[in-house]
Amino acid sequence: MGSRSRVRTVAALATLAFVGVSCGESSSPSERSVLAGRSFVALSADGVDLPPESALRLTFDGLRLQMSGGCNTGSADYDVVDGILVIQPMSITEMACEQPLMDLDAAVAGMLADGPTVRLEGDNLTLLAAGRTLRLVDRRLEIPDRELEGTLWVVHTVIAGDTTMGGFGGAVATVQFNDGSAAVNGGCNTGSSTAAVGDTSIELGPIGFTKMGCEQPTMELEFMVAVVLQGTVSFRILGDELTLVNGDNALVLSAAAEA
Repeated sequence: MGSRSRVRTVAALATLAFVGVSCGESSSPSERSVLAGRSFVALSADGVDLPPESALRLTFDGLRLQMSGGCNTGSADYDVVDGILVIQPMSITEMACEQPLMDLDAAVAGMLADGPTVRLEGDNLTLLAAGRTLRLVDRRLEIPDRELEGTLWVVHTVIAGDTTMGGFGGAVATVQFNDGSAAVNGGCNTGSSTAAVGDTSIELGPIGFTKMGCEQPTMELEFMVAVVLQGTVSFRILGDELTLVNGDNALVLSAAAEA
């Protein structure tokens, strides 16, 4: 459960269809900026099965691409070369799920690795590769942004440098921001701190955790939660997903279902 693997992959981009790519070349900033800061959710596909319970999403965060919504979460640096998005080796979690969701992970990773031709028309993104088509739409049309404060956010992925981790033996970590404070459940222990929320960052005080001991995977999750939730933390909300970044480390969280 907390183990991880690396997958070489290539993804999508541009306002037109393009062919040809070399990892050694660099892209123009204008091409990369077409997708930077945007997130897309899958609507339909040909040659790739989208299980009804899936919520496939591709998020382009600066120079980092994140794939989620199947079973596992993957992330990798990306660049745009001649209109084609070239992705560096991807770090992906290795959680076990229902087989259709795991098959979706493999299918999308494989499609991206094949260097799909991409068409971006307004809010609609289409990826095409070797007889497979994936149609996505800007997630803002499907999933409105949740409020940072008052929402219970549940950690589903931890990013430490180039490594993406998940699972953690089934442990669940959460954070909730309210009225200048943060209530944190690290998976084993709970605590709270001050939280001064700005437009794109949060200034967190020291977290006063309880002192219980738990199994190693749970403590590993709690350690990473504590590493990220200290000092100045940048945040971004895309629909029902929150990303908290502190240096080379990050937490990716989903909004808990409302009761």
